[in-house]
Amino acid sequence: MMPRRRIRALAGCSLFASLLACGGDRVTSPMGVAVGSSLGPPLGDPSLVIAFTMCERKDQGRCWLTLATEQGAVRTITSAPPGFDVVWSPDRSTLVYLAPDGLWSVSAAGTDAHLIPNTSFSFPNARLRAPSWSPDGKRLAAWDVSSFRYVVINADGSGLQTLTGTASAAGQPVHWSADATALQYTTGKTIWEVDVATNETRQLVAPAVPEVWHVTYSPDGSRIAFVDQEDGMQYVLGPSGTYTQFGPLPATSGLWVMNRDGSGLRQLLNEHVTGVTWSPDGRKLLYKREAPSGPTGLFMVDVGGSAAPQPFIMDTDSLRVVGADWAR
Repeated sequence: MMPRRRIRALAGCSLFASLLACGGDRVTSPMGVAVGSSLGPPLGDPSLVIAFTMCERKDQGRCWLTLATEQGAVRTITSAPPGFDVVWSPDRSTLVYLAPDGLWSVSAAGTDAHLIPNTSFSFPNARLRAPSWSPDGKRLAAWDVSSFRYVVINADGSGLQTLTGTASAAGQPVHWSADATALQYTTGKTIWEVDVATNETRQLVAPAVPEVWHVTYSPDGSRIAFVDQEDGMQYVLGPSGTYTQFGPLPATSGLWVMNRDGSGLRQLLNEHVTGVTWSPDGRKLLYKREAPSGPTGLFMVDVGGSAAPQPFIMDTDSLRVVGADWAR
């Protein structure tokens, strides 16, 4: 048996056929199921603080941008095309996300939905994904899949700047420094920083873990959560050819936390995790569990490790949750 060669693809990219199929249709959200146990308050209500994408589990199924309260009540946004990689602006007023034709912006109230200029997937525009807001809300950092570099643009789509020194990056969302002068990012093994003005890069920390994905800093910047996504998949040579199967989950796989300098490294969970976001107070982590068996969906876990993970919004036979971002 050989370990499967893993390809780090755009989160949710395999669901783009679903996005193109539903194309922002105004539909009624399928409530009353585990994905959202109750209907949330109207869009624009400040209690809607968790953003994610909800999709039907079928070919050409529909998807919805979805907001949830901390109690799990949900409300969908049907005034904008659906998408992935959704992130809150620092003031909680706006969502930016990846739609099939580029980066879109929509207010938390579901108004002013529009394609951000110069981000549409057409030449000579950059093909941007994995957006991240600067602390002052004036700029966005994103991964350009045409140049395989990070770029920085103004929130209105102007002033694109390519950070040529980030060629070794893994293309996942970055973290902005508090003064908005630098970006921290992962190569899949180590965490690096690039100076936005000078384009100079330096290695920050290399955790003693095989894989470093979905890096996210705590609200105060003192701690880092990340995911080791080894999944135990193996190639097996059988009588009819090669096939894949799940082997034992590697002991290092799962959710990790450490101080920003790499000290205090500890594993919170040994399970299949595909994304993570901090609570505003830095006490909890919200993560997506994907596994070959057992329940899947969004779970919350105490960073101190004092309690077992608690289910938040669960996948069902007909619906699944993709990604999540918790407003700070």
